[in-house]
Amino acid sequence: MESYTQSHTNRLPFHIDHTTNTNINSSPYVLFFFQSKNTFESQFVNSNSSVAGIAGSLATYYLLYDNVNLINEQIDIYRSITREEIQSVAQKYLSPNQRVEIEYLPGEEVGEE
Repeated sequence: MESYTQSHTNRLPFHIDHTTNTNINSSPYVLFFFQSKNTFESQFVNSNSSVAGIAGSLATYYLLYDNVNLINEQIDIYRSITREEIQSVAQKYLSPNQRVEIEYLPGEEVGEE
């Protein structure tokens, strides 16, 4: 007899496929899309609301992108993302043939005898 956790874990790939196919084959829900954009925008504004946050952003943009001006452009980049772009990325990267399923079988811990 399977435990509650095992039976739910076995159905997980089905639920992932269903959710992915729903989002790939239709435009993301408008409300969810705007909530997500607002969340990213709020996080960006909050992370740059202190001198330490601004310094951290400038350091990141300099070290990773060699462009400190991104601090002024990043919010516009977030705002320019469209629902169609999200759908295109989902179709490209969330196809069922690109999935890896890993089964973990716990064993004895090192040092146990």
